Amino acid sequence: MLRTRVLYKQLHGWFLEGVPVYHERLPGYEYDDEAREKLKKTYQTTLTDLEKLLPKTSVYRQNVEKITKFRLGLVESALGDDEIVKKIRDGSLEEVLHHAEEEQKLVKDFATAKAWDGDSSKVKIQLLD
Repeated sequence: MLRTRVLYKQLHGWFLEGVPVYHERLPGYEYDDEAREKLKKTYQTTLTDLEKLLPKTSVYRQNVEKITKFRLGLVESALGDDEIVKKIRDGSLEEVLHHAEEEQKLVKDFATAKAWDGDSSKVKIQLLD
């Protein structure tokens, strides 16, 4: 077991120099040097879309705004990428970026469907705190 760990560390040093450890375990997500900047822009665009497209009374808007502002604050902070991923509790920065892009698309779909026009008394939704 000890030999395996030593060999792993040596191989990691030779082949993956400069690549954070968390990136090598996630198939399907390519390492992206600009993931943090892209994530910041995606969160900012999502917040702008929420403001423009959805009414303030929309529970979906209120929840997504809270989550997005929290995550944007983490991305803009001086924390390292590994720390951000731990606080967001998602696999890697690239995976977080993918989810943020999907949420951004969902905001536009939600606005197109005007889902807030339904009878709110039939659906009980609680806001996140």
